[in-house]
Amino acid sequence: MKPVLLKIRGFTAFRDEVSLEFEGRRLFVITGPTGAGKSSLLDAMTWALYGQVPRVGRSVKELVSQGERDMSVLFEFTVRGKGYRVARRYPGNTSTRLERLVNEQWVPMADRAADVTREVEAILGMDYATFTRAIVLPQGEFDSFLRGDAKDRRGILSQLIGLGVYQRAGELARARAAEHKTRAETIRTQLEKLPLATPERITEFRSREQALAKDAETLTARRTALQALGELARAHHERQQAMERAATAVREAEAELEDATKAFDAAARAVTDRTAAIERTEADLAKVQYDPTEHDRLKAAVALLEQRAQAEAALASARKDLEAARKHVDEASAAQKTAEARAKDAAAEHASAERAERTAATALAKAAGRATLLQERLAADAATAEQAASEAEATMQAAAERVRTLEQVRQALASAGTDRQRAQDAVDRARREHETHAAAAAKTTAARETAEREAGAAREALDAARAEDAAAHLRASLRLGDPCPVCGEPITKLGKHAAPNLARVEAALERAESKLSEARASAERAAATVAAAAARIEETSGQLAAVEGHVASVHAQLEEHGVKPDGLARAVQAAQAEAERGRETAAEQRRAAVGHREQAQALREALARVPATIEPTEAKRVTAAPESVRTDLADALEVFGAAQAATREAEREATAAANASEACARDSSVAARDLEKAEASITQAEQRLAGLGGVEGEPERIRADLARCEQQQRQQRELSESLASGRAALAGAEASRDGASGTKEKAAAAVEKRRAECRDAETAAVEARTALAASWRTTIGDGEPSLRALKTEMETFEVERDRVQNELTAARLSIEQAATQIEQAEQMRKDAEEHQSKANLIGAVGTDLRGDRFIAYLLHESMQLLAADASNRLSDFTNGRYALVAEEDTFLVMDHLNGDELRSVKTLSGGETFLASLALALALSEHLPEISGTGGAVSLDSLFLDEGFGALDAEALDLAVQGLETLAEGSRMIGVISHVEELSERLPDRIRVEKGSHGSTVVTA
Repeated sequence: MKPVLLKIRGFTAFRDEVSLEFEGRRLFVITGPTGAGKSSLLDAMTWALYGQVPRVGRSVKELVSQGERDMSVLFEFTVRGKGYRVARRYPGNTSTRLERLVNEQWVPMADRAADVTREVEAILGMDYATFTRAIVLPQGEFDSFLRGDAKDRRGILSQLIGLGVYQRAGELARARAAEHKTRAETIRTQLEKLPLATPERITEFRSREQALAKDAETLTARRTALQALGELARAHHERQQAMERAATAVREAEAELEDATKAFDAAARAVTDRTAAIERTEADLAKVQYDPTEHDRLKAAVALLEQRAQAEAALASARKDLEAARKHVDEASAAQKTAEARAKDAAAEHASAERAERTAATALAKAAGRATLLQERLAADAATAEQAASEAEATMQAAAERVRTLEQVRQALASAGTDRQRAQDAVDRARREHETHAAAAAKTTAARETAEREAGAAREALDAARAEDAAAHLRASLRLGDPCPVCGEPITKLGKHAAPNLARVEAALERAESKLSEARASAERAAATVAAAAARIEETSGQLAAVEGHVASVHAQLEEHGVKPDGLARAVQAAQAEAERGRETAAEQRRAAVGHREQAQALREALARVPATIEPTEAKRVTAAPESVRTDLADALEVFGAAQAATREAEREATAAANASEACARDSSVAARDLEKAEASITQAEQRLAGLGGVEGEPERIRADLARCEQQQRQQRELSESLASGRAALAGAEASRDGASGTKEKAAAAVEKRRAECRDAETAAVEARTALAASWRTTIGDGEPSLRALKTEMETFEVERDRVQNELTAARLSIEQAATQIEQAEQMRKDAEEHQSKANLIGAVGTDLRGDRFIAYLLHESMQLLAADASNRLSDFTNGRYALVAEEDTFLVMDHLNGDELRSVKTLSGGETFLASLALALALSEHLPEISGTGGAVSLDSLFLDEGFGALDAEALDLAVQGLETLAEGSRMIGVISHVEELSERLPDRIRVEKGSHGSTVVTA
């Protein structure tokens, strides 16, 4: 990996955006005062790639610049000549992305934080822990590869040189071998479950098939006879039903004849009744004595009486109207004088009210101006508080999410611990069982164990000899610069491999295996028992390994969140406290925003009551409280409203007074005209009454005679209508009688027809029953024929036929299955042998690729190569005093001034530790391509060192710089972070980080 461009904003000391280009740089130093942000440049690259940094882990919120709400990093880099660009932003996951440069265009690869991190690990060929120990060496962790845990060092080195491919290959081979072995055993088990795969069973099935075929032919003939009998039974049943239907038709026809006779009798009685009713109505009509002429005379006399009564009433009313008109004329004259005086007084009051309204409007405009200014200020304060509350809620949600995540991890950790204990208990039980069986078989297997050890040693010697022989032959065909046959990288160094004496080693193995064969004969049964126990140990150990892997993944989750297992509870409490603080802050800001908003809303509502005609006076400042401003505005509104109401009231009074004066004048004129009309009405009423004349007779007598004539008229009309209705009903009754007579005749003819049909149906039913009885005796035997009995016989036949047919089908299927199983058995035997052969072959490969063999050899060789190169560099740095030695998985220091004493690297001083770590880092960077050739991985194109040079004296510093300059030759990039001025002067390519009032900036030389 080689950096190209780094852009950061809001990251620790870099508040504003800072851009740093690495193109063309080879060996450079990043300098600046303490706290300026030198280390933050490395942290920014690490966070962009992996989403975490060494000093805070995944708690990246602490990296946001003081006073800023977010941060972002854009990092462009190359790997093996291919360009990539990664961007991250906090808070939020939507801006995280990884892109690849293709034909001068950036092509997206991933856009989620987890996916980006996973893709980066695949591109770089290393995870976060390896990156911070091999490329970016941060403060406080520079010596972690030198002095760290041996297990961690093995993991880092294995990933750097690509030994994972051998581990995965070994795991895959062992898994495949177990899979083939399981398949072979499964096939053998299935082979034992093929019971039909014999010729004898096929002969048995064929005999059974022939017997069942004969039974099927007999049942076929029986089925034909039963079907014919069924046809006769159905014919008899149909004839019987036809006879029953004919008898029912006879009964229905007789009932219809009876109903027709009753209908005819009823119609005849109705004709007689209608004739008698008409005769009675004609007699009643003759008794009525109605005189139309007398009726008309009496109606005219009553009408004249009504007209005279109306004329007399009109004359009395006209006399009352005359008196009222005279009184109205006098009252209207007096009211007109009073209204004219009131109109003058109301006009003067209206002018005074208008002056008071103008004064109140000026005061209201000033109060509205102050309220407007204060309302705008309160609205702005509410928005500010709302924004602060939103930020606090975001903080609270992030903390709450961290609490949930950590709680899940804690539960997973507890569950994983329980599972690990169970798995460990199972392993312990399996081991105890193995020990018990081994002790019981000790006497019978002593010779075999000795032989096995000898044979195992001989095989290992042969495996080692073959590996050395293969390496020697491969070495002979390779040249410097050729591509590696494993990884494809050019070969830069070739080791020496001498060919061993294979014949001697193979002869020794042959003697050991002969001795082992003799010992196995006496210990075979005991060995089988021990082997079974050993298999259980391996199985439970595999389960334990799987559980350990799960535990490791849970610990990895904790590491991703920057939390150690013993600090998980504190981390949860801290996140809960942070969430609670965010919640309290958000609630406080929300309350403040609500208060400001309510006060602004109250002022807004008060201002809404100000009339549109009032233009608020512009106010420069307001010092009074919102309540006081609102009260002043309310008072001004009240005064203005009162003044405006008084003006309108005065205006209404003046208008009303003027209108009243005009109305009084109009009323006087109307009263005079009403007086003239009343006098004319009296004259007209008197003339009309005189013109009507008189009526002979008493009025009451005339009205009584008119009522009697009107009653006679009504009686005559009602009887005439009843007579016409009766004659129409008589005609209808006669028609019904004639129709009923015809229906009665038709019903009698239908009865005779139905009786003849019934006799024919009875004859057909008797014939069908006779035929059924004859066929029943032939097919079934004695007994009364019936559909139920026939159905039972058919069901019995169907059951027997299905049984024979099913058994015949089963026999034929068994024949086919037996033939098929014979073929399957032959193929399964071949498959089992093939899987067993593959299991033996692949299992041997998996055994050779175990960690304690080939991979351990490669790690050992890599450690020795790194120690040798680092030792030479350390000797130069310390003037020949110290050298590095690799023993197993640990680095030791050899002190030449103390008799070549070997001691732990942890005994070195701070400056000595730095020089040793620097020597090892330079060796790793220099020789990684070479040692990677054995397994294929990545090459370290860049190296960044953070501090450590301050502990060196001038001579050691000069030697360290010379080593860096040597390593930076070619295309490799070396970056150093230091505040040591001497180092800055020695390296001409300088990047200076400067502190400012608004954050740090980067200045390049």
